[in-house]
Amino acid sequence: MERYESLGLVGEGSYGTVLKCRHRESGRLVAIKKFVDSDDDKTVKKIALREIKLLRQLRHDNLVNLLEVWKRRRRWYLVFEFVERTLLDDLEQNPTGLDLNTSRQILFQILRAAAFCHQQNIIHRDIKPENILISQCGVVKMCDFGFARTMTSPAEGGFTPTTAVDVWAFGCLLLEMLTGIPAFLESDFQNILAESHWISAFLQSHPPPWTWLRVSPDGSRKTRPVFRTARTSSVHSGLFPHPIFGRVECKDPERPQRKLYPSQNNQNPKTRKERRG
Repeated sequence: MERYESLGLVGEGSYGTVLKCRHRESGRLVAIKKFVDSDDDKTVKKIALREIKLLRQLRHDNLVNLLEVWKRRRRWYLVFEFVERTLLDDLEQNPTGLDLNTSRQILFQILRAAAFCHQQNIIHRDIKPENILISQCGVVKMCDFGFARTMTSPAEGGFTPTTAVDVWAFGCLLLEMLTGIPAFLESDFQNILAESHWISAFLQSHPPPWTWLRVSPDGSRKTRPVFRTARTSSVHSGLFPHPIFGRVECKDPERPQRKLYPSQNNQNPKTRKERRG
């Protein structure tokens, strides 16, 4: 860490902290993920080594770039390019959701990243607003591969995950972007699993009026089928040809541009914690 100046804490979780830092020689801003002591905790060690392995082999414009890795005093340090904010930050600033075009631009770039991962036989398995980074010029980067798996390696419980895991997450993410409401309010895995089964059964027997998404009739018509693709489609075959992405253009992350979408001012911003009630 001697080569970097710490500028403050970006985030922290069960497995470590993320710091915003500046490289002393070049002045480049980076994000450094510092894991907790990994030698004594097999789970932390497994997550750290898995993320290092996967990100070393994955290079894509819409995936966060791993720059450097080292281990010091029983802790792993991962150095990433610094990206200014997350999708979670945008949702907290816009508690009633983002407009359809904004959501479409963001989701399209997430799908590009996921499609690339799936082509490499890798499933992310943790797609959520906290793990979607957005730069000042609107380039989206997917991050945090600690829970990712290859399609041939069984997950906990002995089942082998498929791309349907990520496709289901896309639908949940789009729903939250359009409404500001998380698809699942539970934090415990078993409760989320039970809730997801209940929601699936309820929606099949009680199809909702799609006007509740607060988008135009055309937007509702285009958006509705996205939530039906998890069982039957891959990202490439099922979602990219979808009319909701009709004229979305890819952004060049190396060239500064205007933001993909304007800021949406809200007179009474609320946090996700307040929205969850």
